[in-house]
Amino acid sequence: QILKKWHNVEVLYSVMGVNKRLNRIVHDTIFTRDLCLLEYLSDNKTSSPLSDPILDRFCSKILPEIGHRIKILYLERTSMERILHATNYLNLNNLSLCHIDSETAMSLFDELDIHN
Repeated sequence: QILKKWHNVEVLYSVMGVNKRLNRIVHDTIFTRDLCLLEYLSDNKTSSPLSDPILDRFCSKILPEIGHRIKILYLERTSMERILHATNYLNLNNLSLCHIDSETAMSLFDELDIHN
């Protein structure tokens, strides 16, 4: 119950890898289905990228383990390319990009070979 009060990113970063029992719990879709990989500032109107140590761990350890479970992903401009290249998101059906201009988005979609 305590883990449900945290944001999914906090749960995965803090608990994943601690022990087998906790790993089973945090692999549940309640924590892996919908990930917001950006940090909202105290005003709740602006966001910033995750800190480098958190982003490093997500890209090297966490996302490769849970990427197939993620259905919804929220990213911001400065870390999106790194996160998208961290693993295959086989079940991703909703990608939200925050603070991105249309030119960068089109370039990214061309690179990822996304077509209408």
